[in-house]
Amino acid sequence: MADCATGYAVGLDYTLEYAIGCGDVKPDSGDYLPIGGFTSKEQTLQYDEADPTSDLAVGNIKETITTYLNYELSGDVSARTADEVGRVNQIALLKHFINPTLTGGKPYIWTRLTGPELTYECFMIMTEFSNSMPTGDVVTRAFTAKAASSPFGLIVTDTPVVP
Repeated sequence: MADCATGYAVGLDYTLEYAIGCGDVKPDSGDYLPIGGFTSKEQTLQYDEADPTSDLAVGNIKETITTYLNYELSGDVSARTADEVGRVNQIALLKHFINPTLTGGKPYIWTRLTGPELTYECFMIMTEFSNSMPTGDVVTRAFTAKAASSPFGLIVTDTPVVP
């Protein structure tokens, strides 16, 4: 059989799932729920910067140090009526965002982003959830989540190779 792979990494190679819960208990692998068909996913890792420059800087070069790591995930999901599991999970996520009684009144979730090389798990707080309902186009839902306080931090593991 011919291998017609392009050799490029594409967004289809990444899955993003969630589990509703608090940061003190890491979900089991089977607790994560698929969100549905994404049209885009974005992962941002960025350190805060601080300026320790003083008049002792060699050559008057401004110095930079880093402090805290920021971790953010966002994505746009197609609302497909044919994807019953994704649709149900999207609605459950929206309901949790609006009324997060399961997590003490704040929209906390665990996320798992699985790519070909690495898998990222993190306890996060959803900061945005939107629905776009254009008259002549596909309905999409978008969300943003940022890392929240947890004894686990950002967990990064190698993604197992499946033959």
